[in-house]
Amino acid sequence: MNFNPLKSYIQSLLDKGVPGLELIVCQEHQILFHACAGYSDPERVQAATPTDRYWLYSCTKPVTAAAAMRAMEQGLFDLDDPVSDYLPAYRDVYLLKEGLRQKPANTMRIRHLMTMTAGFDYNLDCESIRHIQASTGNHASTIQIAEALAQEPLCFEPGERFQYSLCLDVLGAVIERASGMTLRDYMKEQLFLPLDMTDTDFCTEGIPERLAAKYTYDTQNKKVLFTGYENTFVISPTFFGGGAGLVSTATDYSKFADALACGGIGQNGKRILKPESIDLMRHEQLSAFQVNGTFSCTCGSDYGYGLGVRTRIAFEHGQKSAIGEFGWDGAAGADLLVDPEHRLSMVYMQHVHNWPSLLGPVHLELRDVLYPLLKDLSNHI
Repeated sequence: MNFNPLKSYIQSLLDKGVPGLELIVCQEHQILFHACAGYSDPERVQAATPTDRYWLYSCTKPVTAAAAMRAMEQGLFDLDDPVSDYLPAYRDVYLLKEGLRQKPANTMRIRHLMTMTAGFDYNLDCESIRHIQASTGNHASTIQIAEALAQEPLCFEPGERFQYSLCLDVLGAVIERASGMTLRDYMKEQLFLPLDMTDTDFCTEGIPERLAAKYTYDTQNKKVLFTGYENTFVISPTFFGGGAGLVSTATDYSKFADALACGGIGQNGKRILKPESIDLMRHEQLSAFQVNGTFSCTCGSDYGYGLGVRTRIAFEHGQKSAIGEFGWDGAAGADLLVDPEHRLSMVYMQHVHNWPSLLGPVHLELRDVLYPLLKDLSNHI
C-alpha cells in the first residue's frame, strides 16, 4: 500500500504548528502504518518517540464505556438500573423550577450516564465538589466526588437531551461501587493487563513519566504556546476520572483500539469484551428515547452517539468507513477510530489544546485520507 498521501497529510499538520504527533493504523492485529514526528519537549530539541505519553482527556471515555460493558458482562449492573442503586445520594437528585426544588419525573439510569443524557454539566468546580474537597483535604475519592455532584441541581430531566458532561465520571463511581474496586484497579485488571497496556494509567499526582510537552493554540497571536504538563481534570489523588483522567502512549491505546476492532480480542489473543457488547456500544442510542435531538460532535452530522462513543450513522460526508464505525476525541487532540466491519483501527495522538482553531476537522481528514489507501477495502468505500 502506498501511504505517501497520509505521510504528506502528517507533514501538513507539522507545518501548521503541531509540535509533535503520532499515528497508528492497525488491521487484523497488524500495524499497517506507524508514524511518529516532531518533538516531545518545549525546546523542540528532543525528537518525538513511541515511548512518549499523552493525556487522553476525553479519549478516556471510550475506555470507561468499555469497562462498563465488561461490568455488565459480569452481571455487576444493567443499563436500566437506577444510578441510586449504587450511589445512594442520587435518590435525592432534583431540578430547580422557578427557584424551587422539584424531584425529576424520570429516574436517572446507567443508560443516561452512558449516553450523556443524565442532566449534568461539565463543572468540576461547583460548590458541592469544592466542599467535599475541602472537607477531605483535597483527597476526595471518585465516589465522594460523584455523590457530591448529586447535590447540584440537574440541568434537565434525565433522558430529555444530550449534554456533554461529567456522566462518564459518575459512571466510573458506579463501576467502583458495583465491583468493589477503584476504577483504576478495575480497568487495570479487566482491560490493561489482559492487553499488555503497561503505559496506560491514571496519574493523579505529579507529572507522568515520559509525558510529551503540552500546548495551547493562541487564536489572538496565532501561535502554539507551551502550557505545562498538568491535566486540570485531575483534581484529587484519589479521584479516578472516567471522563478525562487517563494517560497513555499511542502504542498502548492502539492495543485497546485494535481489540475493539477485532471483536474484543487483543493482539495477544486475550479477550476483553464479547462482540455483542461492542456492537451494543456502537449502536446509536439517542433516537430511541431522547426528547430533543441535540447531539453534535467534531466529526460532523454523519455521527450519532452510542454508549460512550460517537458512532457513524450516515454517509453524507466524506469516505464511507462503515456504519457503526465509532470512537471519540480528546481536548488536546487525541482521537480514536474503530471500524469493526473492516477490523480496522486508527489512533492519533497530539498535545495541543484548542486544536480545532488550528487544524479544523483533523480527525475527519485523517479518516478521509486513510480509507482510499486501503486497497482491500476498495469494494466498500
